[in-house]
Amino acid sequence: MSEVQLYLGDNRDILPTLAENSIDAVVTDPPYGLSKDPDIVDVLTHWLAGDDYNHNGNGFMNKAWDSFVPGPSTWREVYRVMKPGAYALVFAGARTVDLMGIALRLAGFIMHPCIGWVQGQGFPKACNLSKQIDHKNGTEREAIGQKVYADGKTRAAGNVDTMNEGWQRPWRKLDPQRSERLTAPATPLAQQWDGWYYGRQSLKPALEPILMAQKPPDRGMVDNVDFWGCGAINVDGCRVQTSNEPTEWCECED
Repeated sequence: MSEVQLYLGDNRDILPTLAENSIDAVVTDPPYGLSKDPDIVDVLTHWLAGDDYNHNGNGFMNKAWDSFVPGPSTWREVYRVMKPGAYALVFAGARTVDLMGIALRLAGFIMHPCIGWVQGQGFPKACNLSKQIDHKNGTEREAIGQKVYADGKTRAAGNVDTMNEGWQRPWRKLDPQRSERLTAPATPLAQQWDGWYYGRQSLKPALEPILMAQKPPDRGMVDNVDFWGCGAINVDGCRVQTSNEPTEWCECED
């Protein structure tokens, strides 16, 4: 195995110290920017002028550094250190993947069809419209049972087991009894909208896009792979076998 060298620090400090055209591939899980929605016109005005956009807000776990996606200036530095033809796999949030892709394009990357990480561990963070209606009217809802999770158990809200593999949000104060009980709509309007939710994260976040970006080759692909050692992907090496039948494959000539 060849030698591995690790760098510890802020990528904005480390990247400028790396040599141009020295990195074969990039796999990164950058800030998703799942904060308050920015003024898109303001964002693009800054980006097109070559400036950074400073977002006032907090992201995941209330961290300011996670409030917005990396801008083109960050990706230009990533682009600089990558070899021509090298690929970057960039994880993104389903709600902000458009901004991540634009930032990569403005930095000069070629965009390929994205990959998806499909998983089932996320949980929706939506507001129950029926409950909000009754709450606004000051009407008490009748308790009709306990919430049962997919594993057939009931748990108190705030229990580590209920909070996405163990992490919790310390700034959220949950009432275990109120959050665990099932209640019936108390008014006709609440009954009409029972089962309806609203909010930017109403659906279960079960998909995280992985953007596939490439630094353009600086010569024909055959010569680029021969000179730089990158530019193509090993498709045959990562196929998933589904049957013994041969897979039909269409090849194109460059």
